[in-house]
Amino acid sequence: MTEPDDFQCLMVGLPRTGKTTFLAALWHVVRSDEVPDSLRLDRLEGDQEYLNLIADQWSQCKELDRTSGGEIKVDIRLRDPSTGHLVRLRIPDMSGELYESLWQTRTCLISFLDLVNAVDGCLLFVHPAKIRETAWIDEANATYSQWQQENQEEPKVETPGSDAETTGTDWEPRFAPTQVQMVEILQFLTQNSVKQFRIVVVISAWDLVKELVSPEQWLKKQLPLLWQFLTANTDRFTVTYMGVSAQGGEVTGQNSETETLLDHNMASRRIRICASNEEGNDISLPIRWLMSN
Repeated sequence: MTEPDDFQCLMVGLPRTGKTTFLAALWHVVRSDEVPDSLRLDRLEGDQEYLNLIADQWSQCKELDRTSGGEIKVDIRLRDPSTGHLVRLRIPDMSGELYESLWQTRTCLISFLDLVNAVDGCLLFVHPAKIRETAWIDEANATYSQWQQENQEEPKVETPGSDAETTGTDWEPRFAPTQVQMVEILQFLTQNSVKQFRIVVVISAWDLVKELVSPEQWLKKQLPLLWQFLTANTDRFTVTYMGVSAQGGEVTGQNSETETLLDHNMASRRIRICASNEEGNDISLPIRWLMSN
């Protein structure tokens, strides 16, 4: 019997950026055979209770049980129907809080460093509705000038648009812009690994993006620091960009949009993937790109 190749994929992203939803949709697709070109489940291995749980919640358009505080190891044996190639896909579903902690505390477990050295590719998740924006220098200067005019005493300067400004609290690392945190996390990964990273930047909830732009164009406009960092470091990264709507729309209880999603006779048809040269509903496409080398 042919033994599958091992392939480890790390999902990287801050809290609530779509990692668990992606995993739930992937598990549904590889089991269902609803998408002709997708990777297929070859054989069950190990405990699939967590995958079954989130996939069932996903198919019913329910809020998913998020990974909280640690790691859930996913081990799936898959087959590529076009080539017959077998692969054992290992995906540690790390909580977004873990990556947030990397930025805030500058520390991590030795086991996580070992994992970084072992992975063969990364899915880097960004959610359009979960972005803490960067304040522009001219906006900060204008705010500072206004405060000087209104108050003779030297004011306390805080970043416009930050939580510190609205609450009056001292600035903390968690207030940092999303792209600053993501760049630092990527630097942390590359500094602790000798290999070049293959990365798919996943713009999750792609249905929220109403502009007629490619995923890369969207990232370049919305998170220019992150885009520049990836583009300028071709010796560290091989990158592609994909828009992924894993659920197909917003799920907030039983509203009209949820009912529309449930109307699909095949749940996989809710999925939308936008890549540089193709569109469809094969959510295994980012994984297949990572494995294509």
